[in-house]
Amino acid sequence: MKKFNLLILLGVFIFVGCSKESGDPILELESEGVLTEKEFLLKDNLAKTAKMLVRFSTCSEVEDELKSTGLSYEIADESFYLKEILSNESYLKSGGNSFKNLRNAFLNGSDLKSSSQNEINGVIASIFDYDYVMYMPYPLEWYPEDRQFLTIVSHPIDNEIEGIGYRLVDGVLEVVLVNDEYNDEYPVLIIAPRYLVGEYDELDDYFPANLKSKSDDPVYEVKLGYFRSRSKFGTNYFKKRVEFEIRRGQGELNKDGKDITTSWPTRIGFTVRKKDVKAASNGWTKYRNGGWRKIDQVWDNDWRESRTDQGFVLVCTSGSSSKTTIDVKVSVNEDGEAKSEITANTKIEVKGRFVGSASWGRNGFFKTNQNSSEIYDGFAVRSVHSDVKFTMPHRIVE
Repeated sequence: MKKFNLLILLGVFIFVGCSKESGDPILELESEGVLTEKEFLLKDNLAKTAKMLVRFSTCSEVEDELKSTGLSYEIADESFYLKEILSNESYLKSGGNSFKNLRNAFLNGSDLKSSSQNEINGVIASIFDYDYVMYMPYPLEWYPEDRQFLTIVSHPIDNEIEGIGYRLVDGVLEVVLVNDEYNDEYPVLIIAPRYLVGEYDELDDYFPANLKSKSDDPVYEVKLGYFRSRSKFGTNYFKKRVEFEIRRGQGELNKDGKDITTSWPTRIGFTVRKKDVKAASNGWTKYRNGGWRKIDQVWDNDWRESRTDQGFVLVCTSGSSSKTTIDVKVSVNEDGEAKSEITANTKIEVKGRFVGSASWGRNGFFKTNQNSSEIYDGFAVRSVHSDVKFTMPHRIVE
């Protein structure tokens, strides 16, 4: 078993009864970064919320409700909003997940006799002001029976790598350092302000036009279909999901029919859940057939015969904030009967961790796209990195 840095082991016994006092002291944490006064207060209230949830979990009903956020592979990684739980009765009855015991524990101050009412009210006010989210990155079923207890960690605000977590083991409150390695070994519930979790709207800057194909020059639409990654590519622990971006480079003939102008008209952004990455890296085919995720976004809706080689660039935008310049080949067919190919290299600066690139010739692409050594969902499996696979389904635009 891996060794983890236990920052503090509090020799404080938490009585198991729901109405018993815990005697849990407030832990003072040192900030690693320069925080504003509001950020420092938010950090403090997040930590208090995490400790409150641990104390509430001495009640088996509350513990079961908290564990329900990671009850299955499908539910894990879903966001549950504490503001809604505390204020909206209808939310408690929706989706088969009831948090009525957690709500009552908060509103009644259950197990918080050592905390002042002002402190409890301050935490609840912060929950509403910043719309706190709680989620479990991985399902409980991935952990052995003797580790079926929750560690609850708050977002540290001043970093995305590691934070202070709290857990109850045999009635003892332990304070531990939580990061990627820890979560691989123990189930974790994360508490974070909504603005740091993000809504993860997909990004698609390419808007398809209404095109008509000619029988002698079919126009193809190509999409990014399914995507699978076995790596987080440096994405930090408190980044909820792994974020990727795909760019497409192309060439167009100038008016003289002899020269080429290059451009990068397509940008597609999408996210992959960390549970899918872990399923892929471990080869767990029972989970989405090994971590495949359907993206289904248009990469090009106008791949004409005259445009031969196109460029493909994949970047993990959550893996780094640095910028990199990528160079790929594109080409077009020259005007005239000979249709000789004009080739050019085109560069693009991308922000994030560069994963890989490719140049695809039109004829070879469509010849192999449904006839390859590896097929998924009817189309060839492609790759620009050993940890990444994806499909590019196509159709002729009618």
